[in-house]
Amino acid sequence: MGLLGGARLWSLITDHRRACSPLCREARLGGPGAPPTHEGHVMPETDPQPLSLRTLTLIVEGMPSTTWCLDDEGVLTDLKAKPFVLAEGSHYKLVIGFVVDHENVFGLRYVKHVYRKGVRVAKDDRMLGSFGPTKETHEVTIPQRGWEETPGGTLNRGPYTAKVTLTDDGGVTHGAFEYGFEIRTSRPATEPIS
Repeated sequence: MGLLGGARLWSLITDHRRACSPLCREARLGGPGAPPTHEGHVMPETDPQPLSLRTLTLIVEGMPSTTWCLDDEGVLTDLKAKPFVLAEGSHYKLVIGFVVDHENVFGLRYVKHVYRKGVRVAKDDRMLGSFGPTKETHEVTIPQRGWEETPGGTLNRGPYTAKVTLTDDGGVTHGAFEYGFEIRTSRPATEPIS
Protein backbone atom coordinates (compact mmCIF):
# COMPACT_ATOMS: atom_id res chain seq x y z
CA MET A 1 0.00 0.00 0.00
CA GLY A 2 1.50 3.32 -1.06
CA LEU A 3 1.61 6.53 0.90
CA LEU A 4 -1.07 9.13 0.31
CA GLY A 5 -0.03 12.58 -0.87
CA GLY A 6 -0.46 15.46 1.59
CA ALA A 7 -3.42 17.02 -0.25
CA ARG A 8 -5.24 13.69 -0.64
CA LEU A 9 -4.65 12.78 3.01
CA TRP A 10 -5.93 16.21 4.15
CA SER A 11 -9.00 15.75 1.95
CA LEU A 12 -9.73 12.37 3.55
CA ILE A 13 -9.33 13.83 7.06
CA THR A 14 -11.65 16.79 6.42
CA ASP A 15 -14.24 14.54 4.70
CA HIS A 16 -14.14 12.25 7.75
CA ARG A 17 -14.59 15.23 10.10
CA ARG A 18 -17.63 16.47 8.19
CA ALA A 19 -19.16 12.98 8.23
CA CYS A 20 -18.49 12.51 11.96
CA SER A 21 -19.93 15.82 13.14
CA PRO A 22 -23.63 14.80 13.07
CA LEU A 23 -22.86 11.40 14.58
CA CYS A 24 -20.84 12.91 17.43
CA ARG A 25 -23.52 15.55 18.03
CA GLU A 26 -26.25 12.90 18.26
CA ALA A 27 -24.21 10.69 20.56
CA ARG A 28 -23.29 13.52 22.94
CA LEU A 29 -26.55 15.44 22.97
CA GLY A 30 -28.95 12.53 23.11
CA GLY A 31 -30.87 11.76 19.99
CA PRO A 32 -30.90 12.49 16.29
CA GLY A 33 -31.16 16.13 15.34
CA ALA A 34 -31.22 17.36 18.94
CA PRO A 35 -30.14 21.00 19.04
CA PRO A 36 -27.31 21.73 21.43
CA THR A 37 -28.37 23.56 24.58
CA HIS A 38 -26.19 25.36 27.09
CA GLU A 39 -27.66 26.53 30.37
CA GLY A 40 -31.10 26.91 28.81
CA HIS A 41 -29.90 28.53 25.59
CA VAL A 42 -30.44 26.76 22.29
CA MET A 43 -27.60 27.43 19.91
CA PRO A 44 -28.85 27.63 16.30
CA GLU A 45 -27.22 25.45 13.67
CA THR A 46 -26.89 28.57 11.52
CA ASP A 47 -24.65 30.30 14.09
CA PRO A 48 -21.28 30.59 12.34
CA GLN A 49 -19.25 30.38 15.57
CA PRO A 50 -18.95 26.82 16.88
CA LEU A 51 -17.10 28.00 20.02
CA SER A 52 -18.28 30.59 22.56
CA LEU A 53 -15.97 31.96 25.25
CA ARG A 54 -17.61 31.96 28.68
CA THR A 55 -15.15 32.60 31.53
CA LEU A 56 -11.58 33.50 32.42
CA THR A 57 -10.40 32.54 35.90
CA LEU A 58 -7.15 33.72 37.46
CA ILE A 59 -5.73 31.41 40.14
CA VAL A 60 -2.88 32.90 42.16
CA GLU A 61 -1.12 30.54 44.54
CA GLY A 62 -2.22 31.26 48.11
CA MET A 63 -4.99 33.70 47.08
CA PRO A 64 -8.69 33.31 46.24
CA SER A 65 -9.41 32.91 42.53
CA THR A 66 -11.12 35.60 40.43
CA THR A 67 -13.47 34.86 37.51
CA TRP A 68 -14.60 37.15 34.68
CA CYS A 69 -17.51 36.43 32.29
CA LEU A 70 -16.12 36.75 28.76
CA ASP A 71 -19.55 36.80 27.10
CA ASP A 72 -20.21 40.30 28.54
CA GLU A 73 -18.80 43.18 26.44
CA GLY A 74 -18.52 45.43 29.52
CA VAL A 75 -16.37 42.87 31.30
CA LEU A 76 -14.15 42.49 28.22
CA THR A 77 -13.61 46.25 28.16
CA ASP A 78 -12.83 46.36 31.90
CA LEU A 79 -10.46 43.40 31.64
CA LYS A 80 -8.39 45.36 29.14
CA ALA A 81 -8.71 48.83 30.75
CA LYS A 82 -8.38 47.89 34.44
CA PRO A 83 -5.34 45.65 34.87
CA PHE A 84 -5.16 43.20 37.74
CA VAL A 85 -2.08 43.23 39.99
CA LEU A 86 0.41 40.40 40.42
CA ALA A 87 3.39 40.49 42.77
CA GLU A 88 6.74 39.75 41.19
CA GLY A 89 7.68 36.11 41.60
CA SER A 90 4.06 35.03 42.20
CA HIS A 91 2.74 31.76 40.79
CA TYR A 92 -0.48 31.78 38.79
CA LYS A 93 -2.66 29.83 36.36
CA LEU A 94 -5.41 30.82 33.94
CA VAL A 95 -8.55 28.75 33.37
CA ILE A 96 -10.51 29.44 30.19
CA GLY A 97 -14.11 28.22 30.03
CA PHE A 98 -15.82 27.81 26.66
CA VAL A 99 -18.73 25.98 25.07
CA VAL A 100 -18.57 24.16 21.74
CA ASP A 101 -21.99 24.80 20.26
CA HIS A 102 -22.82 22.73 17.20
CA GLU A 103 -19.79 21.26 15.45
CA ASN A 104 -16.46 19.76 16.42
CA VAL A 105 -13.42 21.99 16.86
CA PHE A 106 -10.24 20.16 15.90
CA GLY A 107 -6.74 21.07 17.02
CA LEU A 108 -7.64 24.04 19.21
CA ARG A 109 -4.60 26.18 20.03
CA TYR A 110 -4.08 28.80 22.72
CA VAL A 111 -1.83 31.63 21.55
CA LYS A 112 -0.95 34.48 23.92
CA HIS A 113 1.18 37.50 23.06
CA VAL A 114 2.29 39.70 25.96
CA TYR A 115 3.17 43.35 25.29
CA ARG A 116 4.90 45.99 27.38
CA LYS A 117 4.82 49.57 26.12
CA GLY A 118 3.69 48.30 22.71
CA VAL A 119 6.59 45.85 22.28
CA ARG A 120 5.97 42.10 22.35
CA VAL A 121 7.96 40.61 25.21
CA ALA A 122 6.59 37.05 25.34
CA LYS A 123 4.64 34.50 23.33
CA ASP A 124 2.94 31.35 24.57
CA ASP A 125 1.58 28.81 22.06
CA ARG A 126 -0.08 25.63 23.35
CA MET A 127 -2.14 22.86 21.80
CA LEU A 128 -5.34 22.36 23.81
CA GLY A 129 -6.84 19.47 21.84
CA SER A 130 -10.06 18.74 19.94
CA PHE A 131 -13.51 19.37 21.40
CA GLY A 132 -16.97 18.22 20.40
CA PRO A 133 -20.35 19.82 21.06
CA THR A 134 -21.65 19.18 24.55
CA LYS A 135 -24.01 20.71 27.09
CA GLU A 136 -21.22 21.35 29.61
CA THR A 137 -18.61 24.09 29.61
CA HIS A 138 -15.10 22.93 28.73
CA GLU A 139 -12.45 24.31 31.07
CA VAL A 140 -8.80 24.38 30.11
CA THR A 141 -6.09 25.23 32.66
CA ILE A 142 -2.95 26.97 31.45
CA PRO A 143 -0.41 25.70 32.26
CA GLN A 144 -1.81 22.21 32.68
CA ARG A 145 1.03 21.23 35.01
CA GLY A 146 2.90 23.49 37.39
CA TRP A 147 2.53 27.26 37.58
CA GLU A 148 3.42 30.32 35.53
CA GLU A 149 5.74 32.68 37.42
CA THR A 150 5.77 36.44 37.07
CA PRO A 151 9.23 37.87 36.44
CA GLY A 152 11.01 39.86 39.13
CA GLY A 153 13.30 42.85 39.14
CA THR A 154 13.02 46.57 38.54
CA LEU A 155 12.93 46.33 34.75
CA ASN A 156 10.02 43.86 34.79
CA ARG A 157 7.72 45.87 37.05
CA GLY A 158 4.89 47.79 35.44
CA PRO A 159 1.86 47.35 33.18
CA TYR A 160 1.46 44.67 30.52
CA THR A 161 -1.18 43.74 27.97
CA ALA A 162 -1.91 40.16 26.92
CA LYS A 163 -3.75 39.26 23.72
CA VAL A 164 -5.17 35.73 23.63
CA THR A 165 -6.55 33.94 20.58
CA LEU A 166 -8.01 30.44 20.25
CA THR A 167 -7.53 29.03 16.75
CA ASP A 168 -8.07 25.60 15.22
CA ASP A 169 -5.77 23.54 13.03
CA GLY A 170 -7.32 25.15 9.94
CA GLY A 171 -6.27 28.63 11.11
CA VAL A 172 -9.83 29.73 12.00
CA THR A 173 -9.99 32.05 15.02
CA HIS A 174 -12.73 30.86 17.39
CA GLY A 175 -12.24 33.39 20.16
CA ALA A 176 -10.05 36.31 21.18
CA PHE A 177 -9.77 38.60 24.17
CA GLU A 178 -7.30 40.96 25.82
CA TYR A 179 -6.47 41.60 29.44
CA GLY A 180 -4.15 43.92 31.31
CA PHE A 181 -2.01 43.11 34.30
CA GLU A 182 0.60 44.93 36.34
CA ILE A 183 3.61 43.47 38.09
CA ARG A 184 4.51 45.15 41.38
CA THR A 185 7.02 44.48 44.14
CA SER A 186 4.23 43.06 46.28
CA ARG A 187 0.47 43.06 46.38
CA PRO A 188 -1.24 43.90 49.68
CA ALA A 189 -3.38 41.03 50.95
CA THR A 190 -6.41 43.34 51.22
CA GLU A 191 -6.17 44.60 47.62
CA PRO A 192 -8.59 42.88 45.22
CA ILE A 193 -7.11 41.30 42.10
CA SER A 194 -9.37 43.25 39.75
